[in-house]
Amino acid sequence: MVNSANQWLQGIGTKIDALDRQIKEGHLKSSIRHEQLFGTYPVNLKQACQQCRETLARVREASQRHKSEALLQYYCEQLNDQLAALFNAVKQASQTKTEQHTNYSAEVLKLKEQLDKHREYERRLLRRVQQCQHSVDNARSEQFRQQWLNWLQTEKSRLQKCRQASAEIEDQLELAQRQHQ
Repeated sequence: MVNSANQWLQGIGTKIDALDRQIKEGHLKSSIRHEQLFGTYPVNLKQACQQCRETLARVREASQRHKSEALLQYYCEQLNDQLAALFNAVKQASQTKTEQHTNYSAEVLKLKEQLDKHREYERRLLRRVQQCQHSVDNARSEQFRQQWLNWLQTEKSRLQKCRQASAEIEDQLELAQRQHQ
């Protein structure tokens, strides 16, 4: 019985160490808001790992010194609850980090698609401007020439607005990429 309890405690210690590594490697910055389990409000994940280790040490001490079964059960339940809260907090923090990356990827993808659409529209507008310019140069009458000039001005105005929009999207894309780094 004591041997299996020691193995269980050793496994719990390994789980705490694994959670601690996951918190450090994932740069997870979150907190647990549970005063009854951790004594302070709120406690960050690293502090929660440390408190789990302290509770684990109390469980080991209580089992080695053959303290009352009720006290040992209390420490075990506290440790179990602390670990459950810590697992949930790490899982939630990991998902939040994943969601942030997903949101960044979706935002960048959306901006790139918008930029591609604007560039395609810009290409078509440029072709229409060239066609209008050709029509102005080859107009047979002054009336047709004037109509083509008006059309040319309209197309040039659209082209300028399209280029401005493309520049704004490029700036947004650059900003999103800089913020993610």
